Amino acid sequence: MHTSINAGEQTVARKLIRALLDRGFRVSVFGDGESDLWKSTDFKAIWDATGETGETDFRVYADTRFVGVVTLIWGNSPHELIADWADVVGSTDLTDLIEPIRAATPDPYATSRMERNISTGLL
Repeated sequence: MHTSINAGEQTVARKLIRALLDRGFRVSVFGDGESDLWKSTDFKAIWDATGETGETDFRVYADTRFVGVVTLIWGNSPHELIADWADVVGSTDLTDLIEPIRAATPDPYATSRMERNISTGLL
């Protein structure tokens, strides 16, 4: 983990890694298109390989079956850290895992109470 990553982004990244591992997934970590780690279930190893560049991709596996990819883009807000993700066709494994994490992370750009409620899924 790069030391300049802000605390809010670190919290979201930790939640994501824990949620992936709690579901029994293996995670490969890619930064700048190169693999930093292959199919790991070790939280510390995944954490240490994460955030070394401006963008981190997690390629997610259930044993040997590819589940999908999650893209983290650092340096925005914690709400925007999980910038994109894609499940394999016919699966919602990642969407089911990521949506609650994103919903629990307030959008700092939502200026009104209604916008904050919409951004956190309360409306």
